[in-house]
Amino acid sequence: MRSKLASTLLASALLVALPSLGSAQTTEAASPALVTHLLSQLEAREKPSTGLFGLGASRPMVGPLEAEQQLRRLGSRAGAAAPRVAELLAHTQTYASDLGWTLWYIAPPPGDESAQDLWNGAKDAALPARLLALARVGHDMSNAGLERVDAATAWPEREARMLAIIALGQRKADDQADRAVQRLAQLLKDDDKLVRQAALNGMRLQGARSAVATPALLLHLRTRENVWMTSQVLAFASTKDLMPIRADLEDILGDTKLTASQKAPAVQLLMRIEAELSKPVAPPVPPAPMPVKPAALSKDAA
Repeated sequence: MRSKLASTLLASALLVALPSLGSAQTTEAASPALVTHLLSQLEAREKPSTGLFGLGASRPMVGPLEAEQQLRRLGSRAGAAAPRVAELLAHTQTYASDLGWTLWYIAPPPGDESAQDLWNGAKDAALPARLLALARVGHDMSNAGLERVDAATAWPEREARMLAIIALGQRKADDQADRAVQRLAQLLKDDDKLVRQAALNGMRLQGARSAVATPALLLHLRTRENVWMTSQVLAFASTKDLMPIRADLEDILGDTKLTASQKAPAVQLLMRIEAELSKPVAPPVPPAPMPVKPAALSKDAA
């Protein structure tokens, strides 16, 4: 079960930065037959699966993962599937992270209907409609849009918080990114594990800006939760700031519960620390000699 969950999280992380196909060329809706087929793959994944003699059987993951990748590439051209994906997200027991990212990619951005109207309508709606509205509002990159998604990180539903986190990870403007990263750092203390992992991924997408959250990341690394991604985000920290966790990184390398792949980013952090410690120490510079005051000339010499 653990390996299946790890594979799902890894696949989700690898899919989050997919470019949309054709979105720059046309706004025409994608083939309805194609969208329906891809959506059916996600729906099938949510249905209980039983194997021979009624024993549980693991469902093949390749089909749904490929379907999500393809839907994300279609972007808002696959917007017709967004309401159904929102329903799946509201009721899923296992694939909230995957479905959250898929909904983000295919949800149409606010158009004639303003982001404020969408936001107002979401407050009293059923959860699927709220999630769809939040995904659409998240594409509003204005300062007002930032305020809305920041507020949504406090919503009680974990799926809503995850969608808000996805939107925060996309805030790259200079006047928004630092605030987004700081909020993501706070969400590393969320009660839900998937929300904490989403916050990590949001900081990873923020790249070098995540360095402002180094203290929170160092604390999170010590929890040993998602060492792989936490170490990846810490790659943006300065080597000086990594020095205090040298012993923690050494303990991670000795943790037999972690695979070599999970430890790989921690190895890179330790290599940076070792390279810094290997630098030759410059010898102390001796103090400059005091200037010699010339002796006063005697009257006879004068």
